[in-house]
Amino acid sequence: MAYYTQDFKRKMVDLYNSGKSVININDDYRVSVTALYKWIKQLTPNNIKVTEDIKPENYYDLKKRIKDLESYIKKLENDKEILKKTVVVLANNN
Repeated sequence: MAYYTQDFKRKMVDLYNSGKSVININDDYRVSVTALYKWIKQLTPNNIKVTEDIKPENYYDLKKRIKDLESYIKKLENDKEILKKTVVVLANNN
């Protein structure tokens, strides 16, 4: 029985989630179909509901998008605080 690292398993699941079929992954990497399905089940969150926009194959893209949006919100909040302080300084100078 072959041993695969977690990084390798994650890469295989990411390939599957990006649209590559289990059969193609099996052909390219010589990993058993059974192992691939096991890794997909283990490494794909089961608490997401498949809808028109949220599907297992785009879960990681959505997760990255959420992180990017959270960073953008934090930047906007910082900008807002700077503007508040600027208004106070300008009001005191008049």
